[in-house]
Amino acid sequence: DITSWLDKKIEDLSKGMQQKVQFVATVIHQPQLIILDEPFSGFDPVNANIIKEQILRLNQEGATIIFSTHRMETVEELCDNIALINRSKKILDGSVQAIKKEYRNQTYRLE
Repeated sequence: DITSWLDKKIEDLSKGMQQKVQFVATVIHQPQLIILDEPFSGFDPVNANIIKEQILRLNQEGATIIFSTHRMETVEELCDNIALINRSKKILDGSVQAIKKEYRNQTYRLE
């Protein structure tokens, strides 16, 4: 029941609830470009999946979505193309499938 949250200030909400409010505020006007910084950080698996489903829906509706993450399993689930950045420099980019195919037997450590 969301009515119990209506009069609360955002700083009084949990981190997860704050992120939900921020996500809704970001997408409510149906932008064509959405930029998200670590959109799944702080969410439990159930709520992370809800956000993933919404990101996929927005993309299917034509939105371009750019987000940062350290979780490669999320990249594989949600992304068509990626750019790997280290210390503000792009070190790799391309389609997820092509990069997985090209580097499947290689491991890299970034310092």
